[in-house]
This record gives sequence, C-alpha cells and structure tokens, in this order.
Amino acid sequence: MSAAEIESFVGSFENSARADQERLRTMMDYAESTRCRVQFLREYFAELPGAPCERCDNCRRPIRPRKRVSTQRVAAAPSKPRDAQPYRKHQLVSHGRFGTGEVIEVSGDEVEVAFARYGQRRVLAGYLRPAAAG
Repeated sequence: MSAAEIESFVGSFENSARADQERLRTMMDYAESTRCRVQFLREYFAELPGAPCERCDNCRRPIRPRKRVSTQRVAAAPSKPRDAQPYRKHQLVSHGRFGTGEVIEVSGDEVEVAFARYGQRRVLAGYLRPAAAG
C-alpha cells in the first residue's frame, strides 16, 4: 500500500468511528431523555416535534422535579467573566437536538458549530456541552 492509500484508509476509518460515536451518543440521549419518545424521534428525522404522544413511558410517567428540602443557603459559584470563551475552535460539542459537532467559531455567547446531520448552526453556548471523550 502506498502512503496515500494508507492515509485515505485511516481517514475513512476515523470518519466511520466519529459517525459510530455520534449514533451511540444519539441512542444514549434517547434512552436518557425524559421527553416524549415520539417527539424525540420526529426531531431526529428532521420533522417538527408535534404534540406529546401520551403513550410512551415518558408521557405516561413523567419525571417530576424534586422539591428542595434543605433551607440552607449556599453561596453561588462565581460566574465566568463575560469575555471568557467556554469553547475553543475544533472542540467537539454536543447539542440536545443537533447532536455532536465541531466548533468552527466562537463569538461571545454564540458558537458556530458544524453538525454532521444538520450542517453549520450558530447556537448559544448555554445549549452546548463538551462532547464525551471517545
């Protein structure tokens, strides 16, 4: 095999591995979701979520937020400075609807991300989380 063939093979393997990780992350998001399963699937297939189905496990037994029992005050964590960038270029991030993507640009609270299934999107940093390490 030539160096170019090896490089091409490694590149296609890496792309396949990333796609596998994205599919696994999506399956985990589905399993861990407290949202209506039908709405989740509609959005996965790029449809409007519509109304909850009222038939899936999450619709029939919704998880209610627990009431806080403690009355003890806790000091708030210091907020990040406004100019601190939470994400960096080329970092893998995850979004609840769009899945995993790569940071293209960071501008204040907005992050431009290239998502495999949805293309480039500009989203608020608060809607993102660092992607789980593979």
